[in-house]
Amino acid sequence: MSLIGKLFKQKAPDAKPGRKPSALSETGTAQILARASMLFAAGRNREALGEFANVEHEIDAPESLRDYAWACLLTGDATSAERLMRRAIDAQPDQYESHFRLGAIFHVQGLLDEAAACFQRGLEFDPSRSECLLRLSDVRMATGDLTDAEALLRRAIANDATNAAAWSQLGMVAVRQERDQDALDAFLRAAQFEDSQGVDFDSFVNLAINLRDAGRIAEAIELYESSLRERPSVDGNFGYAVALLQFGKLAAGWQYWEFRWLRQPLLAMRPKYEIPGWCGQPLNGKTILLRAEQGIGDVIQFVRYAPALRALGATVHIGAFSTLGKLLERTDGIDRVTRSIDADKVDYYVHVLSLPRVFNTELETIPAEVP
Repeated sequence: MSLIGKLFKQKAPDAKPGRKPSALSETGTAQILARASMLFAAGRNREALGEFANVEHEIDAPESLRDYAWACLLTGDATSAERLMRRAIDAQPDQYESHFRLGAIFHVQGLLDEAAACFQRGLEFDPSRSECLLRLSDVRMATGDLTDAEALLRRAIANDATNAAAWSQLGMVAVRQERDQDALDAFLRAAQFEDSQGVDFDSFVNLAINLRDAGRIAEAIELYESSLRERPSVDGNFGYAVALLQFGKLAAGWQYWEFRWLRQPLLAMRPKYEIPGWCGQPLNGKTILLRAEQGIGDVIQFVRYAPALRALGATVHIGAFSTLGKLLERTDGIDRVTRSIDADKVDYYVHVLSLPRVFNTELETIPAEVP
């Protein structure tokens, strides 16, 4: 029997030889499933879902149910993913993979207790599976059980001392426990194994953050610069910005600081204005909106640039927290405090923390005439 044929239980013939059965034939089901599996393997999840759905009630092989469930999860249908993965478990209760994947479905939904139970069940069938140990450790970290999280990671490392992901996660546990040197050692090992194995967990980002927090900022910058050439990650570029700013390299730091808009929570707060952002265009006779983006303290710090904008000929509006309204109305350089935007009355907008970049601010040129 072919590999595809083995995925299905054989049914006793219910028709005489030579007659076509009224239901979808086993061969037809196998062909549809084969097509679904190939689409899934190619990452074409929505197309795979359509094929799986055509034979959903015919599927009884755990492997196919798991693929179907995973395609559902990857397209945002966690409810169907859970239902199908439970079918896979019912079909083969003692199989590690189905319990692990059901745990992963719960994990991405933030159902930590349910996820932990599934991961633990999976480890009963295969105690050495590193991906399950790491997932369960992540759950333990999220619930504050750092001791158990570390024990799970050390089990994974005992199975494979070159596991870069386990070392990186162990570093995060050490950070949470304020064991700075242990964290640094773990992140260093993770980065070394990542390089030697050609895998990419961006361990250098955590290592650089740890170096920076230890006051070794020059080393952190050197690590960012050597790593970002090959691994230009968003988190890496953002961390590089922070290190540059802390080191006093402000002009370069402000440029990389714009990567903050590619990370949460700011990614979800990006404006949908129909007016252009201000990047230094002439402002004489124009109206510009200053947009608050993070906290009250940032607005108070960076509103110092308002007089410079007015000096360029701009009328300056600011959209900010209501608690700052009266304070900002009395601030030099601010013409109007608003809680809404009228695109017909504004020519440009700029985020308050982007003003130092546009003005190319260095240590010597930080505006000192503060309101």
